Amino acid sequence: MEILKRDLEKLIEQLPINNKEKLKNSLKELMSVYPFNEYEYIISNLLGINKITLEDYLKIREEYLARNEYLHIFERYGSPTAFGIT
Repeated sequence: MEILKRDLEKLIEQLPINNKEKLKNSLKELMSVYPFNEYEYIISNLLGINKITLEDYLKIREEYLARNEYLHIFERYGSPTAFGIT
């Protein structure tokens, strides 16, 4: 998660000042509720202002999934405790 956050912060820093400030201010007030969270909000904003393309997003996603290859287990079962119980 730290790598994803760092990569997104780098992209935010490359934005024009008005877009960067608007995004940062919105993030301060953002209430994250699954599946709508800080990362989804950042990525959708970057797509919306054409800072990244769909191909860029898919690359970011693939790299994240490769670093977290067992994440799908938590998505399906919830937690290691639930996994053991289920």
